[in-house]
Amino acid sequence: MTAALATALFIPLRKAAVFFIPFLAILIFWFVMSYFISSGNDFTLAKRIAVLLPLGGNPYVLMLVTGVVGGLAGGITAIFGKQLSLVLAGRK
Repeated sequence: MTAALATALFIPLRKAAVFFIPFLAILIFWFVMSYFISSGNDFTLAKRIAVLLPLGGNPYVLMLVTGVVGGLAGGITAIFGKQLSLVLAGRK
């Protein structure tokens, strides 16, 4: 989330790009990281967690859900960073 905050503070993005660029970046990053971590143990833990949640036992859907959660957190953090940059720019 620190990367999304710093990006929004220092790179001027406009309108919906403030949310969607960090959202997509973190979604892809979390999906890829969870894939590499889970592939080390043949998706055993991911399959068990996917059974606990209403995902039909599909570990790939679980990875997508975790990516979306991370993306939402990153997008909201980027919006906060943009608002913070506007507040700091107003003080000059």
